[in-house]
Amino acid sequence: FDRPYDASNSREIDWGESDDRYLMFDIELAATGSYSDDLFGSDNRYNVVLRLYEADGTYVKDLCSYGNFMGFGDKGFLFNQTNHYGTFFANDNYELGALLTYTPTTGVL
Repeated sequence: FDRPYDASNSREIDWGESDDRYLMFDIELAATGSYSDDLFGSDNRYNVVLRLYEADGTYVKDLCSYGNFMGFGDKGFLFNQTNHYGTFFANDNYELGALLTYTPTTGVL
């Protein structure tokens, strides 16, 4: 494992002075979004946005304006920020530099 990247500035994520910021996914309506509304059958399209927040819930910034989920498996999943930076979200905690082998059971969503 290496430190995760912030696709908005091509740098490592700034976790704040107390190292306690967190990430959250959100969806935004977008004319050319990667995902479509298959629940209600509308023609709406959406992008998945990865956002950074302070520990108290205050919004900091968007790390990417769009991305795709891919490679779901028993160890976690990959989120491809801006079709450039693959960020692995693990189900367990790992130390920096640790190695992990996993086999995806579901491909791209």
